[in-house]
Amino acid sequence: MRAAFSEGCACVTFYRDRTDPRFYGLRFARGEHRLFRFIARWLNARGFDLIRKRAQLDGHMIGDQHQPYLRCRKPKAGVPHVYVWSGFYALWGANEDWNKDRQVTLLLEPDCFLKGQATETLIAELVVTSDGHVLARHDGDCGCNHYVGTAADLERNWLALLDAAGLTDEERAEAERLYRQAVAGHRPARAKGNGKIGQVV
Repeated sequence: MRAAFSEGCACVTFYRDRTDPRFYGLRFARGEHRLFRFIARWLNARGFDLIRKRAQLDGHMIGDQHQPYLRCRKPKAGVPHVYVWSGFYALWGANEDWNKDRQVTLLLEPDCFLKGQATETLIAELVVTSDGHVLARHDGDCGCNHYVGTAADLERNWLALLDAAGLTDEERAEAERLYRQAVAGHRPARAKGNGKIGQVV
């Protein structure tokens, strides 16, 4: 296997050699989990210290309960601090690209939890697609290249946040107005008065 990091390290492409295995298994994303374990071992032999985890179990609002990702085992000095995950998990498995095209491009979040340093990626835009998925454009990116999850998940989490914030009616109305302004959507608008933020995206 070979790997090539993009300029700015926003993504990494892994190339399958003829001697590398292929990975199969659709149920519970087993094929993708096996691929990520293989990639983690390859990267760890080259100075990383990554483990494969389920993203949602680590608290990330992406994909479903089965989506795998790689993260640094512990934030210790001398080891790259990164997240690695698939931006097209909801559409097809990363192992399918690996098997068919002999390469797969995964998203890379560098310096995700360095000790003593606060790092963040600013989301400049959220877009809801016509089939109900949410894409994000990071500050400085050209286009919405990052998959966030489903619109239903976004709306559910947004409503839960509003409920937990204890806002007044005026403050909540202002928050919903800002939400409508910030989240661009390409789905047909729902009728007003159904109590769902989804009517505005």
